[in-house]
Amino acid sequence: MRTLAQIWSCRRAVAAIEMAIVTPVLLTLLLGSVETVQMLRSSGRIQTVAFTVGDLVTQQKDLTTTELNNIYQATDLILAPFPTAALSIGVASVTFTSDENATPTLAWTESRNGGTVDQPLTLATPFAAAGQSVIIVTVDYSYLPIFANFIFGPLAFSETIYARPRKSTDVKRT
Repeated sequence: MRTLAQIWSCRRAVAAIEMAIVTPVLLTLLLGSVETVQMLRSSGRIQTVAFTVGDLVTQQKDLTTTELNNIYQATDLILAPFPTAALSIGVASVTFTSDENATPTLAWTESRNGGTVDQPLTLATPFAAAGQSVIIVTVDYSYLPIFANFIFGPLAFSETIYARPRKSTDVKRT
């Protein structure tokens, strides 16, 4: 039989033991890196969706249901390959009276998947200009992590943008 000193000085299995210790750590770092990149990609896409909706809406003088549906379809393409079921979009148009008070009035709101613009009149007040209007777009997205779902659960992203109509003082909803 081998003595304890002989067993302690044996170095044959050191590499296997080190690999058994290091492998879970490296695998966790790899999966965490993949998850972080996917989360950042989806967050960037949500910002792009908000800016695109705002840009396309403000290019219109009259916004029809067909045009709005086409804009929503474009957002699906922007968000790909991420699932779009968790994407909600709210669009609101706030107009200001022509007098010196520039009182805000909600002209119209639209929604996709239950998206809303919370308190549009309050949000639009800093952009008040007599006789003008502002378009407010709020995009919400619930990102479901691939590997860390059981740890974090869904992560909520939200983006709100403000834009002025380009071709007229306001965008009419027809």
